[in-house]
Amino acid sequence: MVRNYLKGVVGDHINLLMAACAWNLNQWLLAIFWLLFPSLLERNNQLISR
Repeated sequence: MVRNYLKGVVGDHINLLMAACAWNLNQWLLAIFWLLFPSLLERNNQLISR
């Protein structure tokens, strides 16, 4: 959280909630991606283990 453009204590809370929502959304999207495309995960594991 580099910069908070929202004013006051309420703005701090809103900024924190928005950052947490963005983080959780990112984690859900990654999980859904790996569930839909497991072959890409297997290919990455093979490349790493070489």
